[in-house]
Amino acid sequence: MAPAFGQTLKQIASFDLPGPAGKRFDYLTMDYEDHYLLSAHLAAGILYVIDVRTNKVVKAVPGVPGAEGGEYVPGLKKVYTSDAGDNTIGVVALKTMTVIKKLPTEAKPDGSTYAEPFRKVYVFDERAKALAVVDVDQGRRGAVGHTASQAGRCSSGHAAKAKRARSFDSLKTV
Repeated sequence: MAPAFGQTLKQIASFDLPGPAGKRFDYLTMDYEDHYLLSAHLAAGILYVIDVRTNKVVKAVPGVPGAEGGEYVPGLKKVYTSDAGDNTIGVVALKTMTVIKKLPTEAKPDGSTYAEPFRKVYVFDERAKALAVVDVDQGRRGAVGHTASQAGRCSSGHAAKAKRARSFDSLKTV
């Protein structure tokens, strides 16, 4: 099927999210298995789990301070959040809708991507100019690689981040 160009986006629903008014949201991620939209509320330190079939908030998961994004890992039903507020990667189990683990990073985790063929989440630390690699099967952070640029702030978005992540796929778990 060819991509459709020139189509106008149309609003299909509108709903309110709980939490402090006027506080910044960041990345959105989709869990297609359970039909959940995962919304990082950066300033509130909350990950909202929204059922897109009903447009209702299923759970507001606290404990992700400064959440700048999240990567959903299919099959494991886990979300890895980039928590700039405490310089960690939060691991949220969607079965219990709780933070089950915090993995340390260097400074201000920001952009992230999940590379399914490698079973790794790559989290870019904006201030440290570093890349943290998380092995999702072992549930731990492995090697950290340093870059010459701010990978988490690249202008071409997640595609460029994924390309950078592939260049680090040979880093060994520490």
